[in-house]
Amino acid sequence: MKLQNMTVIFIIIMIPIIIVTSYYIGLQIKTITMQKDYTVKLQTAAKDSIQALEINTVEWNSASSNLADSKRRDVLASINTFTTSLANNMGIGGAGKGRIQTYIPAIVYTMYDGYYIYSASLMKEQETDNNGLTQFDNDGTIKSNGESYQYILKPYSPYSARYASANGSIDVTVNYTLDNYIRVYGTVNGEYQAKEGYLVVCDDDAGVRVNKNGGSISGITYSGATIKPETLTEQVYTVDDGKVKKYSYIYDQYDNKLYWDNKDGTNEDNYFSVDKNNNKVYLQTALPEGDAGFSITNRFRKISIPMYDNREDEWTVQKVFQILNPGGEYKFYYENQSGAFVEFTNPGKTLGTVKQEEDYSAINYCVESYVFTKWVNKYLKDITVKNIQSPTVGQYNNVGEDANIFAINSNNNNPDPENDGAYATSVLAQHKKDIIINTIEKNLSQATEQAKKMNPNYEYRLPQLSYDEWEQALSNISIIAFMQGMPIGLKYYNNYAIATSTLNKEFVDPDELYFAGEGDQYYHQRQCDQATGSNYIGYRSIDYIAKSYEVESDTTKSTKYYYPHANERISTDSELECYYCLVNRSTYNANNKAKWNNTPYNSWTDSYYNALARERYMQLDEPGTYKPNVTVEKTASASSVEYGGTVRYTITIKNNGIVEDTVNLLDFWDEEDFDSGTIKIDYDKTNLGVVIDKNKTILDRNSDNTIRMDQDGKPIVKNGIFAEEIKIGAKQEKTLEYTINVKGKLGEPLVNTAAVYSWGNNDVSIAEATATTSVEKKVTIASVTNSENYNVIMILDHSNSMSREMMKQMYSAVAGLLAKGKSGETTLYDLYNKGINMNLSIIHFNHNATCKCEDINKIDGLSSPHNYYENPPIFGTNTTVFDGGTDYIKAFEVAEGKLLEDSTNIVIFLTDGCPTTAANTAREYRIEEGDRYFYRDWSPFGLFSSWKEIKNPNKTSPLDILNKIEWNTATKLWGEIKEITERMKGEKSKIYCINYGADGAKYGLLNIISSGEEYYSEANTSNIKIRFNNIINNIKPLEINTDPIYSQNGILTIEKPDKLKYIKVNGTFIEPKDLEKPIKDGKLDLTQFDIGATIELVY
Repeated sequence: MKLQNMTVIFIIIMIPIIIVTSYYIGLQIKTITMQKDYTVKLQTAAKDSIQALEINTVEWNSASSNLADSKRRDVLASINTFTTSLANNMGIGGAGKGRIQTYIPAIVYTMYDGYYIYSASLMKEQETDNNGLTQFDNDGTIKSNGESYQYILKPYSPYSARYASANGSIDVTVNYTLDNYIRVYGTVNGEYQAKEGYLVVCDDDAGVRVNKNGGSISGITYSGATIKPETLTEQVYTVDDGKVKKYSYIYDQYDNKLYWDNKDGTNEDNYFSVDKNNNKVYLQTALPEGDAGFSITNRFRKISIPMYDNREDEWTVQKVFQILNPGGEYKFYYENQSGAFVEFTNPGKTLGTVKQEEDYSAINYCVESYVFTKWVNKYLKDITVKNIQSPTVGQYNNVGEDANIFAINSNNNNPDPENDGAYATSVLAQHKKDIIINTIEKNLSQATEQAKKMNPNYEYRLPQLSYDEWEQALSNISIIAFMQGMPIGLKYYNNYAIATSTLNKEFVDPDELYFAGEGDQYYHQRQCDQATGSNYIGYRSIDYIAKSYEVESDTTKSTKYYYPHANERISTDSELECYYCLVNRSTYNANNKAKWNNTPYNSWTDSYYNALARERYMQLDEPGTYKPNVTVEKTASASSVEYGGTVRYTITIKNNGIVEDTVNLLDFWDEEDFDSGTIKIDYDKTNLGVVIDKNKTILDRNSDNTIRMDQDGKPIVKNGIFAEEIKIGAKQEKTLEYTINVKGKLGEPLVNTAAVYSWGNNDVSIAEATATTSVEKKVTIASVTNSENYNVIMILDHSNSMSREMMKQMYSAVAGLLAKGKSGETTLYDLYNKGINMNLSIIHFNHNATCKCEDINKIDGLSSPHNYYENPPIFGTNTTVFDGGTDYIKAFEVAEGKLLEDSTNIVIFLTDGCPTTAANTAREYRIEEGDRYFYRDWSPFGLFSSWKEIKNPNKTSPLDILNKIEWNTATKLWGEIKEITERMKGEKSKIYCINYGADGAKYGLLNIISSGEEYYSEANTSNIKIRFNNIINNIKPLEINTDPIYSQNGILTIEKPDKLKYIKVNGTFIEPKDLEKPIKDGKLDLTQFDIGATIELVY
């Protein structure tokens, strides 16, 4: 072949290959490019989301400081930012962001002490009317138009685990956080405990040291730093000053900033706060001791003192409160066990000199952390990883099961994340991360499964984050956003993005503390080599965010900005962060040029650890629960009241203080729950000493003081009783007692609240008490008419194996049943005499069976058989008077013919032997467990042979014909006995068996013939009468307590529901089977009837 031809063939073959390969490579390049592009867009959206969260959670200006924070609201807003940003980056547009949600199986927000997951869930679609209002069924449930998958923010989940010691002394749940703060609640040594605080190494330079004997705040150190009171300063704009001015500030008991205004005109030497309009609000004159609002309305500086009880080896915190209001003389108080404030005498010995401008938050952190850690080390130190209950299995288990989680020490369990090296190997820190990671991954797996069900066309797979990525996510508040299933060229996109916050209020990051000093226009991180000023004080990074205020002139309005920690004596550029801190941390130098003169610090170490302690304390130190000197109690006369009935309320106000107090009382309720027009004040028992307004109307409010609205958008109104300016002396009580008629809904609680206010201030109550009752229903019961029929059939053995004495005692017992019973006894005669519908038949049997008396249904008919059994003529001679044989089958055949369909049949079968056949009355056959059979023979003179077992023919020689015959006879006999007795037994027929000394008859009587174990008994001549009486005592007339009964939570518990014939509602008879809500387990739901209906039960 010529070369030219080969070339042409080569070209023909290779060109398609080159074209296809080029196309494939182009697709691969496009796929990689799109993947990188999507990753950038996903990361950008995550960063936008976390920035939105920061904006919503940080006070950007003073006007926002009074707005109520809502963590869930802020997270939802952040999610909206994420989806909008991602949609815009994808070129879809914010309006079409719903189109990309399908590709987002989950978004995780790791918060300070828990996490949120945003994912798809199967939700019911609510049915609404034309006005958009939700519709409800008659039972109060929301009407649904079916189910669909919707993206929702799942409930907040804490980082928690439960631990229980092997000996049962410890059973607690621990809630973890991103740093060293934990919450513990549960049982410790038999007592319920609820404690929380920061964990620190105690009595070590790596942690906190306090005075070893307690009782003082001097000598406290934290990681070698001396912890002292601090003078904190901040630049603040106020309308009063008309400019930005520097003030020192402290935190009060509610963690609000109070600025110290020293000699400022008429308000000299007073504290003020700044309201949302930038006005100074000075503290008012102090309420006097004993006033109901003394510990609530007045403002206090809080100082924590470590106290040690060497007898109990127990550390506690003594909190003292210095009053800050003018006129309070800056006295110190502590809260006693009853909640009253008591003056703390000689504070100088314990606290030293307390200056007005100094804050004690850093000291409080060290003291409370030290005491809390001491408690944890004492009671929880033996808890190990294997004590965890229901552990979440995951990919990370970095701590051995025998490691002691809460044995806090400097060697291997320093829980403070400030100490990077020790924290990395800390048992608690590693275990905590295992708990958090495994718990989140488990819930992410569930979210992924939901995504698969929502979009079955794509196989969602949960990516595995590396441990380093989890470290990043748990280093601060973070978002982890997953994106899967979006087509990119030859494959589908599957990736995630993590964005971590550095500006938020929830978490104090030790690396985000910045220090401003005198003579330095920049703020620095600690030990920066470029810090050349003096006396540096540290604050969180969020405190360096610019604040703004509006300035108006005649024609214009402009916005001015300032920085709280700018140095007003340097320049307007003092708000800048040090450039070297931003780009190169290697410039840190412990021996830098910063100057210190003990005001109040001597080194970077002192400044840093005081700042860290203070900021951590202010982050989570919630306002204390300081009980007022005035308390209130409220009781209701009954826990439940019938609709329209009357309930009596008693309100007691007590002054626990040492001086007279003046308060207001407001007692209120929902207007649909009570009939306000029926209020009656019991003035004989009421001693308020003021005019009482019985028709007070107020608007219900939420916790943030906004007005509550109903589903129609109308304000919710509450009615109540109001008494103003009630004067109550020290240690005295005042009482209000009144009655009111109830309305409400059946079974639902009616809440009635009494609130006490300080006189002149009805905005915030100082004490509240609630009494709860419920509307219930009274149901009557009609007189019971006994119409039940009883048919008693006695089958008595009359075979010659019965001795004369046995026969005489049996006859005597039967005669006793037919006569009037003695005291405490119930006989057949008594049942007839009570008017119960009775029928009696008595059968005698041996080789034959006959009715001695039958169908006696009147009391007069008992006379003849009674006389017969009481004085039987058959015992007039000493000869044997009965034939042989105990033919069970003939006896039961006669008895079966006496069963009545309209009656409860009670069959009493008494015998002293095992059954015989009609063919051989001298041989009785016995049955035992496991289909084992025996026989023995009788002669006219008594027992002829002992029991002999009949072998199963399948296990014996085929030539043993006699054995096979006996086997067939025995099995047939007992088979027929079982067949006839099974026919007789049923719901309304029971067979009682009395074994009258029969040798070997127990198994057959108990397991084949009787109606159960409780229907079998054994007797002899001494107790035969008792056995008969026990059986007859089961025949009882229907006894129902006819006293009215009341529902509980709308549910009525019915006695003997199987005997109930009708429910009579407003005169209409309803059978139980026709109820809309059937009776279950004796419970009748009364909410199916009108609340005002008259209801009667008929048996």
